[in-house]
Amino acid sequence: MSRSILAVLLGLAAIVLLSIGTNILVRTGRILHQQHFAAVLVYRSAYTVFGGYIAARFAPSRPVGHALLLGAIECVLVSLTVTWSISMLFFGADWYHYVLAVMALPSAWVGGALYRKFGL
Repeated sequence: MSRSILAVLLGLAAIVLLSIGTNILVRTGRILHQQHFAAVLVYRSAYTVFGGYIAARFAPSRPVGHALLLGAIECVLVSLTVTWSISMLFFGADWYHYVLAVMALPSAWVGGALYRKFGL
């Protein structure tokens, strides 16, 4: 049980740290304009795939199930940021967070499926 929790937390930490770090770089470094939401959605989805892969990699059993649980947790967390208006502290318009919430589950599933297929 504790390895399952650790696997999901590791995946979540990877997503959160990579997302916040990239958002800071984007804002301070003028790397990407905030109007390029499509590019932001791509890297955030890629981070969720990576987080799903991490959760699946460290899961003691049912790796894809752990990745899907991570996707569901991320979906809830992103939805809460919109609900609580915390989204203004981070990057993007309101619709951007809704798309992130919708993309969380399939992106995490892809990460779990990649681990199941390649198992690196």
